[in-house]
Amino acid sequence: MTDLVIFTAANICDEPFVLPYMASCAWFNPNAAMEIRVENRVRFHAENNEGLAVLERHFPGRCLVTQGEHFSRVPNSVRFLQKPSLAAEYVYIGDVDILVLEEIVPRHLQNMADLRLPYSNIERPHGKGALSGLHFTARDTFYPQASDGTVSRINCDEYVLYDLIIARGLPMPDISHRVRPIHGYHLSLNRDPRIVAG
Repeated sequence: MTDLVIFTAANICDEPFVLPYMASCAWFNPNAAMEIRVENRVRFHAENNEGLAVLERHFPGRCLVTQGEHFSRVPNSVRFLQKPSLAAEYVYIGDVDILVLEEIVPRHLQNMADLRLPYSNIERPHGKGALSGLHFTARDTFYPQASDGTVSRINCDEYVLYDLIIARGLPMPDISHRVRPIHGYHLSLNRDPRIVAG
């Protein structure tokens, strides 16, 4: 068992980020394994076999691309509605379009201690019941998940995560708490790549 599984999903538009995300996570997190869900695992492996072979050579057994579900219905929420197949004490559910440049676990363990919660995240300040899309959790705290039938706002990933945490009976972080490390640069074109909170 590794200390951490870094878990996310990538729809077909986000697939170009998969290999760089896995490589950056693996390089800076030597005790972590990566698992990414894609829309069509067979096609992805066929189209990226050389890159996957490089990852396997440098990070043997630590980079896994698996078949995802529900992409046509909830593409941005897939990462919160599925459970990684790899086992670890902690799970970090991130965004595939972040270039990770540091170790993930230490800052989140400190954050969990400061929050007195079994997970590390922030509540969005707009008052609509949303957490950020970067979620670090003790595995047994988040899984097994509440059924996605209990999630009423299924089309927005940050609302889905909030609803799943509420369904587990867990409290929200204090709204004044704004520590939300992204551990690198967000490569998305619709935001400042250096924003760490909000």
